[in-house]
Amino acid sequence: MKVLKFGGTSVGSSKNINNVINILENTSKNSAVACVVSAVGGITDKLLLAGKKAQNKEADFTDVFNTIKQTHIAIVNELIPENNEAVIAYVETQLSALKNLLDGIFLINELSPKTSDKLVSFGELLSSFIIAETIKSRGLSA
Repeated sequence: MKVLKFGGTSVGSSKNINNVINILENTSKNSAVACVVSAVGGITDKLLLAGKKAQNKEADFTDVFNTIKQTHIAIVNELIPENNEAVIAYVETQLSALKNLLDGIFLINELSPKTSDKLVSFGELLSSFIIAETIKSRGLSA
């Protein structure tokens, strides 16, 4: 079995994600593959920024959140242009949970290490889900 890890730049755009999927498809022809992906490029920094802004009672944390949301929705629409309703619905559910977490940080003015870890985990959860669903939409096993 081969374990392949792709960092944020490798999954930073639809084009790059397509390259990752091609690598996975080609590698899987000769060996079982496990794939590990980082958050979409730049998203971890945006998540931390949104958390800090929320902690500091800066209401524009919602602007950062909206950028995160738009980035992920755009990537889904580019990678899975048809029949993507279930994928979009799941991504929006996860984004809603992220927004709730940010709202909580804003309300209590606290961003503990545990909460920060939870916050940044959304990046990897979203990217891995989107990539897996894209692979499945192309008739490949994921």
